[in-house]
Amino acid sequence: MSLNGTVAAVAAACVVVSSACGQSVQLTTNRDNTLYQNFDVALSNGSGTGMFVGVPNNGSIYRALMSFDLSSIPAGSTITGVTLRLNMSRTSHPASTQFSLHRVLASWGEGASNATFGGGGLGAEAADGDATWFYRFYNFANPGASIAWTNPGGDFAPTASATTNVGGLGFYSWSSAGMIADVQAWLDNPSSNFGWMLRGGESENGTSRRFDTRENGVANNRPRLTITYVIPAPGAAAVLGLGALGLSRRRR
Repeated sequence: MSLNGTVAAVAAACVVVSSACGQSVQLTTNRDNTLYQNFDVALSNGSGTGMFVGVPNNGSIYRALMSFDLSSIPAGSTITGVTLRLNMSRTSHPASTQFSLHRVLASWGEGASNATFGGGGLGAEAADGDATWFYRFYNFANPGASIAWTNPGGDFAPTASATTNVGGLGFYSWSSAGMIADVQAWLDNPSSNFGWMLRGGESENGTSRRFDTRENGVANNRPRLTITYVIPAPGAAAVLGLGALGLSRRRR
């Protein structure tokens, strides 16, 4: 092979390696649920089609939980972009209100509870394994054996990873350096991946919103997490080595 041919082959191979390293993936939640502030009955909505955030007119608080399985992203990858898109499908408060994502600090469950009355906003009796306001994992047969949150309402990082103003019905997105850092940390240490909590509108009544979950019948309305990343490229060194070998042989 001529010198020019060797250089061209090396360059072409490097382009292939480079393009193979830049990737993106779209994920929906592998779990999502709602924490309903209630001091009398353990409420949840593990298998419901909506998750709720904010404060309804009765003054209780809703907080949504969601997590994503990152196992399709190769270990050692560098996360370069993260965007979460949610469909807000019900509200009586169209005024713009801030809703923030917070990294969850403990594991939690999604059971078979399904809130249907009142559009789901009233919650349903928690099922076995559900997350509730007081419990990470509710034990239906023996509530006393339920695993509690350290703090009622969920254990989460006080600093928001991202914030977006939510108004009327439609799709909303969250994207930030904080979310990139969260996903990178979860990828590097999968045992710490407990997902995000969505909070907002907790300073006044009547701010509640419903966001569609992974159980929603319309696939396009389900939560969508888009992640871009760069995978390690050990092949690049091998390609350059082959190029160097070709150049060495050419000189002989």
